[in-house]
Amino acid sequence: VNPIVRRHPWAALAAGAAVGAALVSLTPWVFGAARNRWAPWRAHLGGMLWSQLGHASVQMAMAGALATWISDLGQQAQRSQDREAGAPPPDDLPT
Repeated sequence: VNPIVRRHPWAALAAGAAVGAALVSLTPWVFGAARNRWAPWRAHLGGMLWSQLGHASVQMAMAGALATWISDLGQQAQRSQDREAGAPPPDDLPT
C-alpha cells in the first residue's frame, strides 16, 4: 500500500475520507440492529462472567497467564540488571 500512497497521496486521502464517511453514515443502522440483539444479554453478562470464574479450567488458564506474565517481568528485570552491570546476555539456545 505504501508505494501507492506515495504515488497518489491525494487519492489515498480521498479514499480514506470516503470510507470514513461511509462508516459514519452506516453506524446508526449497524448499531441499532446490534443493540436490539444485545439487549437480552446485557442484563445477564456480568453474572455470566462471574460464574465462569468458578470453573477450574478458567482458574487454571488465569493462573497460567499470571505466572507467564510474572516470569516475563522477572526476565526483563534480570536483563536490565545485566545490561547495567555490563555482563554479556545469557545464551538461551538449547545445548
